[in-house]
Amino acid sequence: MSAQTWAELREGYRLHLLVTGCAITTSRRYSITLNLFERWCEGQRTTASKANSLQVHRWIAARFRDWTPATAQQSICTLRSFYRWLIATRRRHDDPTAGLKLRPLRHEPHRPYTITELRALLAATENDPPRALRDRAMVLLFIGGGLRLSELAGMRTDDIDWEGGCILLHGKGAKERWIAPGDAAMTLLHEYLNGQVGPVWGIGIAAIEAMVHRLERKASLGRIHPHGFRHTFAISFLEESRDLDALRIILGHETLKQAGEYAAYTAQARALDQQRALNLADRLTAGSIPTSRSRRRCPEGRRLQPAS
Repeated sequence: MSAQTWAELREGYRLHLLVTGCAITTSRRYSITLNLFERWCEGQRTTASKANSLQVHRWIAARFRDWTPATAQQSICTLRSFYRWLIATRRRHDDPTAGLKLRPLRHEPHRPYTITELRALLAATENDPPRALRDRAMVLLFIGGGLRLSELAGMRTDDIDWEGGCILLHGKGAKERWIAPGDAAMTLLHEYLNGQVGPVWGIGIAAIEAMVHRLERKASLGRIHPHGFRHTFAISFLEESRDLDALRIILGHETLKQAGEYAAYTAQARALDQQRALNLADRLTAGSIPTSRSRRRCPEGRRLQPAS
């Protein structure tokens, strides 16, 4: 298959993903994975559209060997979807991914950002007056809304209910849900828009990611990424409310199992707090062994620290 023909086939598949409700970020990841597979197939003297079951299995096995399990699993999902599309469009009659199975993965949420880190990010927005209002509004929406990067980028003014303090998000799989990101975020958003209608930001996903990393550098912080705000929101919300079903609705998850990963994280944190407070060894040796306060706490950044 020529480079031009492959480009046309890939573009047709990408458009199929978009018109069937696939998120832009997901379709981009699928395209990147397919390009990697096509280049590998060239070395095997075949093409992605003509690869047989053995070749597909070899490539996936290499992915499990050289990449993280999550990346390898995503490669399986990509090829499954691609070959089903080829079959549906009569470009192929068999599915070489038929024998591949997804392995159950346990995803532990990344550590939440601390109050200190979040305050530093907000302070960093004030050092750039031309963009300060927009950047601060974005950061507050990330912190208070629990929304995905693509959902923030796709916001439109007609999706905002100013009276109710809510925003309608267009999420993965063409699903919609409401969030209430808080008075601070809504007030700054209203001030930033100043009567503007249409797309809220006028910039895309890559530009928003660049904004977050620019603030991260100005605040002299470690790695900060947009999806980390979603983890931080979820863990903080559960610590305060203990309402897993409410979190599921806010995050746009279909099942409690997805939101349950955050519940497991907060449950572990509460268990460690109780172990420190009620430790029998400490009570038996009270006063006889000097203890360090730092040894009785989680490492800095493991949990959200309360505001002083």
